[in-house]
Amino acid sequence: MARIDELIAELCPDGVEYKSIKSLFSVVASPKTIQRANYGNGSLFPIIDQGQSDIAGYTDDESALIPTGEYVLFGDHTREVKWADFPFAQGADGLKILAPKNVLVPRYAYHAVSNLYIPSRGYNRHWSVLNKMEVPVPPIEVQLKVVRILDSFAELEAELEAELEARKAQYTYYCDHLFSPESLEKMAGQPVGLRTLGELGTFTRGRRFTKADYVDDGVPSIHYAEIYTSFDTATEDVFSFVRADKADSLRYAQPGDLVIACTGEDARDIAKAVAWLGEVPVAVHDDCSIYHHSMNPKYVAYFFQTSEFGRQKRMYVTEAKMTRISARRLASIEIPVPSLAVQQQIVDILDRFDSLTTSLTDGLPAEITARRQQFEYYRDKLLNFPRKEGV
Repeated sequence: MARIDELIAELCPDGVEYKSIKSLFSVVASPKTIQRANYGNGSLFPIIDQGQSDIAGYTDDESALIPTGEYVLFGDHTREVKWADFPFAQGADGLKILAPKNVLVPRYAYHAVSNLYIPSRGYNRHWSVLNKMEVPVPPIEVQLKVVRILDSFAELEAELEAELEARKAQYTYYCDHLFSPESLEKMAGQPVGLRTLGELGTFTRGRRFTKADYVDDGVPSIHYAEIYTSFDTATEDVFSFVRADKADSLRYAQPGDLVIACTGEDARDIAKAVAWLGEVPVAVHDDCSIYHHSMNPKYVAYFFQTSEFGRQKRMYVTEAKMTRISARRLASIEIPVPSLAVQQQIVDILDRFDSLTTSLTDGLPAEITARRQQFEYYRDKLLNFPRKEGV
């Protein structure tokens, strides 16, 4: 950072000019967009959309490819910022493909846009906000230095993420193996039968509440989005509370119930579940289903992470702008039902893997989070240039 300060003092002692996103980028039109239902129809070219995943799917349609270049990608609804320097096709709608103009090093442009705070407008479009925002445009030599520093941080994080992916692959293998008929029969001493979730319990849809209903202290609640972003396989605590005067209008998961997100971005992630192990009932959002049953709650939550559950749920999802699965269809999914003792044995094994691969507070995920926070801190410092007066 000291070297960058020296370059700024030498090359632009009066400060750095800031320019609007609209003036610094050209918006590239996609030849065509790949609809979400066709994301799995190819293997040659990656599909990028405005969702959280870097790659949403694959296509073999060469006519849909964006011209080769270096692009900053912006999710008009989601505010996701991505980088692409390889051939790809645009998926669905809502993705802005931005080509930096010559005054910007493309990779610097990506870091600069990523560093902007773009206020949420819900699921409305955000390009009209972003294109008026400004980023610093220092000399190219300074931009290249910033890129080298930030990319070195990003490489360290990527190494950790690659290790985490390897651990997750190992975890998935063991999870699938433990729920296989052969493994279950060996553990139980006899064949283990299948029953539908509907035979073993009941599904209840949650009740709607909004951010306007949140308070610092009130009724404990779980929102469907938190299942994707904040919860592990099971939880005893919540992150949000709903005001007490809504208590009678809400629906609740009881301790031991599963809370299942029935709305999501794609069929791969839909129906993520968290076992509620708190001591009191918890209010559940209406984009979730509450599954009341008598099995080991974490056993059921782990089953929801298996490839077999994924195979079954894909038969029942409906895909549009948002992917959904109904409680009625979830009830048709079959689960192996060994004794409670065997269920606990499986939970004990998977708990050890879970802390390493998916826990948000332990193991590699926690280390990656710390690295990302460090990266964001230095990115903010590096991109905070003194503004040139009168420009």
